[in-house]
Amino acid sequence: AYAFLVAYRRHKHRALFVGFLGLCITLIAAFIQQSGWALDPRYFNHNATYHLLQGIGLFMIFIAARDLCPGEKL
Repeated sequence: AYAFLVAYRRHKHRALFVGFLGLCITLIAAFIQQSGWALDPRYFNHNATYHLLQGIGLFMIFIAARDLCPGEKL
């Protein structure tokens, strides 16, 4: 996450900031899963909350990778 942030501060490329946010969301998701926090303990437990946030974070990292490598098919 730190590398994305440093690179963003140097180059101001939007994809680098999106990658940084994606990694931060991934870390927050891991914290939520380990802490047991849930949006709704009965219907949306800590594991479902983790997977929802993990999916969002990984999608953001994918978007960053796609934008940073425009000549390659991802």
